[in-house]
Amino acid sequence: MIVVFRAYGEEGKRVETVHIGGKLLDMNKVYSIAACERDGDPADMICRIKNVMEPQNMPYTLHENMKAYLKASSPVNPTPKHNAIALDAPETLLSQVHGVDYQFH
Repeated sequence: MIVVFRAYGEEGKRVETVHIGGKLLDMNKVYSIAACERDGDPADMICRIKNVMEPQNMPYTLHENMKAYLKASSPVNPTPKHNAIALDAPETLLSQVHGVDYQFH
């Protein structure tokens, strides 16, 4: 997944594009995600994402799942893949890349 966004843009209008598997996000398709659950959030809100359809609690935490993935997949390549591209933030902000021109197929 590659997300191009404006970190300091107006709320609700920050994301410019999302590509999944090299294809532009299809707004008519339903996607599955894994995310955190915050105490006190409504049942249809997962990790600040509103209106989640059919949320499910799994028998493991996201952190446990990531630890298992890293254990099986290590060593992890430390080279950033530039999957989060902030158009209005410095390159030093997490793993963002600023001002990169990406071409998608």
